[in-house]
Amino acid sequence: WEMAKTFTGLKLQGKIGKFGEVDLSDVWSFVEFPSGKVLSGSEHGNILMWENDLIKFVAKPDENTSCHQDNIIYVDIHS
Repeated sequence: WEMAKTFTGLKLQGKIGKFGEVDLSDVWSFVEFPSGKVLSGSEHGNILMWENDLIKFVAKPDENTSCHQDNIIYVDIHS
């Protein structure tokens, strides 16, 4: 994830992530931790933990159930 200067201002420039066995998904929302790891939503309703451009784990109740029924469009951290 990087900020890129464009003629209309700053834009978030994404990278192509390596999803491994996880289905390819657009990422609509994410939050970056001070460690550099990224927590994001997915179109499939699961929460993904990224390190660099690799998914480290998928948070979901069990192998056959998603966290949500649809796309996750908002992610935030409360401390």
